[in-house]
Amino acid sequence: LSQFFPDPGMANAHFLKLHALKAPTGPKVWLLLKTLVQEPADQVGTLKVQEEVLKRLGPKHPELKFTKILVGKLSDKFFGADFVRLVLNAVLEDESDCSDAAKKCLALIPELAARNKNLLLSEEDLLDALLT
Repeated sequence: LSQFFPDPGMANAHFLKLHALKAPTGPKVWLLLKTLVQEPADQVGTLKVQEEVLKRLGPKHPELKFTKILVGKLSDKFFGADFVRLVLNAVLEDESDCSDAAKKCLALIPELAARNKNLLLSEEDLLDALLT
């Protein structure tokens, strides 16, 4: 994961410091971060997780800045759950002004799903409606 940062060596050092956090803070922080990956959330859900992580660390924790960046990378804000939901809804409505653009974006959905298989879990109803 450190390879997704501008300075992988520095990122790895931050990961090691986060890994070294003692209970109860450390395990809870890692559980929250894991949630972002395994259960992709919309922007509101991501903000709640971020708030909880930052609350666990405290406002003066030396890893606070790195953790904020990490949450942003794990949440996949630009092509996350909100994006998938908007594209699927626009394609299904078909009357929308952005329907043509949404249909073009539909080609991205399999690519996103390949990167994060859990991304489509909450969109089963929309996918079912699209396929029928």
